[in-house]
Amino acid sequence: MTLKTRIAITFSVITAIILISLNFSIYWFSYNYNEIQFFHRLEERVNIASQYYLGENEFGARFIEEIRQRHLQLLPQEKEYIVSFADSLTAKAFPDSLSLIFSDTFIQDIILAKTANFRDGDVMAMGKVFETKNTPHVVIISSYDQFGVDKMTDLRTKLYALFFVYLAMVFVIGRIYATQILKPLKKIVNKVNQIRSNNLHIRLDEEKEPDEIGEISKTFNRLMDRIETSIEIQNNFISNASHELKNPLTAILGETEITLSKERSAEDYKKSMEKISREASRLHKLTLHLLRLAQTSFDETTLHTQEFRIDELIFDIKEDLEESNRANKILIDLEKLPDDPDLLLTKGNVDLIKIALTNIIENGCKFSNNAPVLVELNCSSNFVEVSVTDTGVGIPDDEIRNIYVPFFRATNVRMFQGFGIGLPLTQKIVMMHHGEILVSSEVNKGTKVILKLPNSAHE
Repeated sequence: MTLKTRIAITFSVITAIILISLNFSIYWFSYNYNEIQFFHRLEERVNIASQYYLGENEFGARFIEEIRQRHLQLLPQEKEYIVSFADSLTAKAFPDSLSLIFSDTFIQDIILAKTANFRDGDVMAMGKVFETKNTPHVVIISSYDQFGVDKMTDLRTKLYALFFVYLAMVFVIGRIYATQILKPLKKIVNKVNQIRSNNLHIRLDEEKEPDEIGEISKTFNRLMDRIETSIEIQNNFISNASHELKNPLTAILGETEITLSKERSAEDYKKSMEKISREASRLHKLTLHLLRLAQTSFDETTLHTQEFRIDELIFDIKEDLEESNRANKILIDLEKLPDDPDLLLTKGNVDLIKIALTNIIENGCKFSNNAPVLVELNCSSNFVEVSVTDTGVGIPDDEIRNIYVPFFRATNVRMFQGFGIGLPLTQKIVMMHHGEILVSSEVNKGTKVILKLPNSAHE
């Protein structure tokens, strides 16, 4: 079943419920109105009958009879009952013939209230007590409300007919309306079906009106922007990774073939092995970086986390980097450390966070030609903040937006050894730990990287 058919049916069902309620209300009020009006007519005939039979009027019985004959139409199946009581008005004094026709409740109501109405199906009756010369009399007139029955039957038939006519109209109008409403969705479906891997630039037309359809189009276009960007990054990643892996492998294979092509001296073999070793070491580092980058794509819930102090980790990184390269100069500023040492505590995977911080500090040393790199620690009630500032070559303004793309390297750092994986890896690690990384840079003046991680108190 199509959506427009479901909408039309739903609309029709709601309308049907409303129409049924409305028709029932019309019928019920009309039914009660007819009943009240007919009882009024019976009451008038009871009053006239009492004057005629009991003779208590100034005009006389003959005059009353004349009025009845000329002006009062005889009701269908009209019957008159006159009961006179010698003593008091009691139920036992009523004739048995009336007790068989009318209910005991009706008779009791006449005795107690002096007037009462009675209904049995379409037969209605009105009873009233009159007194003449201290003698009670009961006048009862019953009749069949043929006019009311015919009117209600006609009303019921018309309500049934109008119900189905209106319901059919509502279904047709609802289907037409649903078609118009869903027309933009149909356009969206047709446009989406045109999108393939070779034309990801296609976007939906965004309506000017701020309605739900426009929101769908905007949301889908933003999704396509992210998908297109992700695929472009993936393609660039594969292309660059293939290129970076190919170079050392080609060098190793080429050097091996040349070395084995003929007998060589021990010195030549040594030089060849040293070259192969350098390329293998480069390949090992690249592979290790790729494995680390892939590791950060796993679900963070599977990582082993623990609580540790960020300042102690910074000192460990400083020691490792200065030991691996004596030219590195790392300065740690502790002036902003808080009085409460617990604010330095953060929770996460120590190995991954160490990799992230090592990448940032090592980049500062490398791209500033081993000029001093300043590492500052700052804490708040929510975050532990590590700021790394160098005085190196900086990053061009038009290239800083690409620093998290794997294998991307700025045009002014090609003379430095590297693969362009450090910052993308760092960003992923920080995101896994629900932190934030901010980079600001100016060419030939340096770069400042701020890394924020939630502290344990915040968690």
